Amino acid sequence: MPYYMYVKVNSTYRRVFTLMNETFGNVTFEESMTSDSKLYGIIINQVWDEDTKSFVIRFFFLMERNESRTDIKIIALEGNEESLFRRECLERYINSVIDFLKNSKLEPIILEKIPYFKREIED
Repeated sequence: MPYYMYVKVNSTYRRVFTLMNETFGNVTFEESMTSDSKLYGIIINQVWDEDTKSFVIRFFFLMERNESRTDIKIIALEGNEESLFRRECLERYINSVIDFLKNSKLEPIILEKIPYFKREIED
């Protein structure tokens, strides 16, 4: 199951997106603007995890909230369903993003963290 985290960063969208894309954008990225002129973007990252012998894929959804706040939704998936360390692997890769943001002086604030992210479907 995916690992999900929702983070607030008190910085401009442009600064956050540029830093994250330079570091994590090894698959693809896309940016656009909402009808009320707020920027948003997606960055897709893939890394090989030697411990689990599988790829970890991270999706970053960035949303400009105002001139000095950017929200980031991060979803991490690991391709090896057999891995005994799957949850720990995904948590390590999610936390590495938080460490990156801290090291970039962006002071992330975690708003939500769901280690077993699953959409509930109701009738």
